[in-house]
Amino acid sequence: MRSTRLITFVLVLLVACSDRRPVLEALPPDVKARLDLTVVFELPDSGGLLANGTPLDTSQVEGELRAIFDGRAPELRAVLVWDNPKRPAVVIWALKRATESAGGRLYDAALSDWPRGD
Repeated sequence: MRSTRLITFVLVLLVACSDRRPVLEALPPDVKARLDLTVVFELPDSGGLLANGTPLDTSQVEGELRAIFDGRAPELRAVLVWDNPKRPAVVIWALKRATESAGGRLYDAALSDWPRGD
């Protein structure tokens, strides 16, 4: 298990260093219609990470998502991100990896027509 995580981390790091962003899909309409609670990440220009408007350390993402996903149907373990092209691709790769490790799936908030929390 530990070696699998290390290999996954190294692969994500290698891809992220290329500055190629992961391709995120839109939230499927049937899931969007049933979703009652989710986490929406934002990447401010100033750095850091916001989860539903609250600052969150990137090292806490996977643990927080595991707690949120506990007891939730797998198809409702959806997380959205408002990408910011001014931020490095590695941030999106790290969110994608943490979300998938927690048992969820990361979607593009813009493609999903998700309301912004501004």
